[in-house]
Amino acid sequence: SSKALLRNRYHHQNVLPEEDVLEDALNTTLISPRSKQSQQQQSPSSKALSVQMLFVFLLAFVTFTYSELDFFSSTSTSSSPLGDTSRLENDDEYVEKKREGVEVEVEVGASFDEKEASSSFKNVLVSCPTNDDVNKVNPVDFETDLDYVLENFKRTETTSDPFEEIVYVCNVFPPELYEKMLSDFPLIASMEPTEKGRCSEAGDWKLAKCKSYSAAGSNQFKDLRWKLSGYDVIDPKNRVEKSGFRDFESAKETWRRVEQILFSERFQNLVYDKLKLPEGWRDKMITGNVPTDFRLQTDKMGENGYAIGVHPDTPKKLATMQFYFPGLHGGDEKKQESKYGTCVHTAKQFEERDRKNNNAAPCEKKFGFRHNSMYAFKVHETSYHSVEKALEDAGERNTLLVNWYRDVPQKLATKQKRRTKGRGLM
Repeated sequence: SSKALLRNRYHHQNVLPEEDVLEDALNTTLISPRSKQSQQQQSPSSKALSVQMLFVFLLAFVTFTYSELDFFSSTSTSSSPLGDTSRLENDDEYVEKKREGVEVEVEVGASFDEKEASSSFKNVLVSCPTNDDVNKVNPVDFETDLDYVLENFKRTETTSDPFEEIVYVCNVFPPELYEKMLSDFPLIASMEPTEKGRCSEAGDWKLAKCKSYSAAGSNQFKDLRWKLSGYDVIDPKNRVEKSGFRDFESAKETWRRVEQILFSERFQNLVYDKLKLPEGWRDKMITGNVPTDFRLQTDKMGENGYAIGVHPDTPKKLATMQFYFPGLHGGDEKKQESKYGTCVHTAKQFEERDRKNNNAAPCEKKFGFRHNSMYAFKVHETSYHSVEKALEDAGERNTLLVNWYRDVPQKLATKQKRRTKGRGLM
């Protein structure tokens, strides 16, 4: 027997094991061939099972990590549309559908144009979410219009892409006030065409002629941009053609409310900090001792309409700010969103602009022409921006332009405050 064989082996070694030691030796050393075969068959299965369990664990870990990163990414950029952009690549199927006249929706976060696709232009539309209820502040939580505007402005982060400092804000004004701004926006009948000007090139910052306010109005399309100073609307002493207003008295009150917000000490302090404006100008800004624009304007768009090539703005400006009013007077607000917004550019795009085509260049980013939205940026030598030519007329481009200047001749300023009454240098 097996136990007798073990006893003989120990006997040859002059060792007489106890019975329990012999039993242990039998159990540990003498395993049947069938048991060995069974163990050999089970071993690979155990290893395979271990590998599978490890793979499942790693997959679960990666999935969880990705979802967490995606969550934090979305929440960290939700306060700034500039941080949540996506590019629309040249998609053959998309381009083909557009050429065949098939209507293809352009979602928020991308813009598209046939000409851009054919020339490899990759515009990026930075716009407000279609449903932004989550990020809206509640008007009832604020005592004044100013408090509401300040909160929205504070919530929005600035960006230095493609130049410093830029901010794009959604839900700027309380809904009730914004609705009044829409209904009280004047027709061209109450405006005047802009004058032709100069000083829009980068090198103009060094030219003596551009240090004079006589360089006003860099728009070369005299009859395509029309403007009216908001200061003239709210000042009873200034004569304004009233035929372009639905209700002139209502308009006076509406634009007075807006002016009181935008040129308040608290808002201008926030603009100064947000855009990191040059030192030494804060006190002048908040006390009304710098020239400003508060200008309602309408651009006639379409293939032969308004457009302005890439330019940095005049060195006379400190900052510029523009508010959008899509869909007015029969305009198609859906089409305007991706076509009518201001573009911002890199220095490389400025250098490679098409000098034979109104200094046009592909956009690095384009602000969505959305209701109750606005953009602002600090003006400097590389604050390159433009308005692209709209190949399709989707109606008028109506905006409110606000500028802060470094200085202008005293004779062009009001006695109370150094304002330019809409004679902008854009």
